[in-house]
Amino acid sequence: MTDADVRRPSLCTGWTVGHVLTHIARNADGLRRSVEGARRGEVVSMYDSVQSRTADIEAGAARPRAELAADIAATAQALDDSWSGLDAASWDRDMLHRLGRRPIRQTPAMRWGEVEIHHVDLAGAYRPSDWPPPFIAYLLDHAPASVGDRLPTGVALDLAATDIATGWSFGRADSRRVAVSGPSWAIAAWLLGRSGPVTASLSVVGGELPELGRGSAPRRRPAALSSSPIGPLSAPPPPCRIAAWPPPASTKIYETRPSGSRGIPRTRHPGVCARGSLASMRDPVAVRASGATRAGSGFSNRL
Repeated sequence: MTDADVRRPSLCTGWTVGHVLTHIARNADGLRRSVEGARRGEVVSMYDSVQSRTADIEAGAARPRAELAADIAATAQALDDSWSGLDAASWDRDMLHRLGRRPIRQTPAMRWGEVEIHHVDLAGAYRPSDWPPPFIAYLLDHAPASVGDRLPTGVALDLAATDIATGWSFGRADSRRVAVSGPSWAIAAWLLGRSGPVTASLSVVGGELPELGRGSAPRRRPAALSSSPIGPLSAPPPPCRIAAWPPPASTKIYETRPSGSRGIPRTRHPGVCARGSLASMRDPVAVRASGATRAGSGFSNRL
């Protein structure tokens, strides 16, 4: 990546690559601020305000590539050091997140999502197909739960990840049914609002690729994409270690509630956690195993 690359548009509307890279660094600072608060026994928000967050990103977006890379590496290391210094009680304390109070133990998963997803937003060589299998499994264990609420009115969906023989169904029986299939990484990217890089990898039968609505707490909308990442991804339960990949074949069926079209899971994906009570996330070694720690540092080393 060159200084010129830093100034080109990213997949996030209104943001250059420099904006995305600065956001990754300031995200590490924000998480570290909350983590250090928990160490002191305090409940601390990631940022002073939405305005200060925006101002910090704008202020750093035009820096040279080398300065951006150094910022990402240093802030990722500082966050890793803060995590490693927490005791068990601190991991169970809360932070203030835009979605409300969240336990500090969820911060490694938050960071993991930020780095992997925004790496794709750089619109460079790194694509959803490069996401590590445990991250894709993590996404597919959380992302589908809100799809029923995001479908267009009158549309039902049959969704199939062909490489892991896993499927989901959403919507009412009397709705027009559309079938979308493709590799798990493409399904995950579409659910997160990153359809642009993966549309060619998805097969659609019964109509056009549905335009998913915004989640309950949407993120910044990517350019030229109609949907935004779902809210719960920002603060999901921490991921489980995957014992084997690919996992055994299974199907998740999401039934329709009488009052709406939200899917209700009947079976879960083998090998992926149903809920995130991963006590070992208190162990820095387990945090590293999750792929979250030092993620920003490795990210900067590829710039």
